[in-house]
Amino acid sequence: MNIKKEKDSLNPVADQVEKSIKEKSQKAEEFVKNGMGILEEVFSKLLEVRPKEIKLKEMNHKERGEDR
Repeated sequence: MNIKKEKDSLNPVADQVEKSIKEKSQKAEEFVKNGMGILEEVFSKLLEVRPKEIKLKEMNHKERGEDR
């Protein structure tokens, strides 16, 4: 059926361009999704580290007798 569709096409060049654009669009979408996944991991790791740093800063201020 796909071969018949190509034979019936009025503009095979446009069909090839459309196919190429779809492939590149899918690759770009995958690239963006992977990038978003990496950013999500980085942010979650930062959130894990941040509360510890805040607690350390609070402890240092309390040891010096400083109130925030």
